[in-house]
Amino acid sequence: MLACEAHIIRQNQVIEFITGSRSVLSKKQIMLIYFFPQLFLNFIKNIRIITLLSLCGNFIIFIAVGLVSKELILHDKHSHSSLPAVTDFEGVTMAAGGLIYAFEGQAMVLALENRLRHPSDMVGLNGVLCTSMNLVMLLYAFLGFYGYLTFGPAVADSLTLNLPNSSWTIVVKILLVVKVFLGSALQLYVIIAILEPISTSNCAKVSSKRKEYALRTSLMLCKSPARQHRHVYYDLATLNDANLLFVGIPKNY
Repeated sequence: MLACEAHIIRQNQVIEFITGSRSVLSKKQIMLIYFFPQLFLNFIKNIRIITLLSLCGNFIIFIAVGLVSKELILHDKHSHSSLPAVTDFEGVTMAAGGLIYAFEGQAMVLALENRLRHPSDMVGLNGVLCTSMNLVMLLYAFLGFYGYLTFGPAVADSLTLNLPNSSWTIVVKILLVVKVFLGSALQLYVIIAILEPISTSNCAKVSSKRKEYALRTSLMLCKSPARQHRHVYYDLATLNDANLLFVGIPKNY
């Protein structure tokens, strides 16, 4: 399942804000409720539909980033001299690992290059890949720098966890929940494309379809346990990268 710890907390905060009381649902119950609609979404095989869902997710993430940026710019900030430029070895390794893992998202769409009407549009200095990854890099640098300057040592694994439960921040959290939901189909698309021929070879047509759906369900179930830890939040960074890469792809289909 795509929902990690930070994502579950956002969902819980949304429920608490709407109901006006503390949510009685546990993390596992929230994951279970979220799992089934996301599973059905991952049964979508049409790449055009997945692309449209991804584009919707892109618009949502840009709106959410705009709202978060507004808070970071207007919020009182720590003095830069009071914050250490480097924390400790663990912090450095976590940051380096996060950067590498975030940019790993490009591998999810490189396999789609052969499906483009003009495959050459994927590469090059002004290609889809280079342009999108540069945009993501600038976006992450901005949010990371100003997020640390704003919240200092108290900064959470996700900036949204530092935001109070006001009306507009709840809107941001709802947008991010919807965005992750819409982007889930894209995350599994390439994995399924690689594993499906192996798992369904030498099968009858009906049996092949059943095995494909079983594979999709198994992959969703296998992801669930890992999402119990906040550090797995970098999975969402990978998903964001892959979705941003799809900004320039639909015109080529």
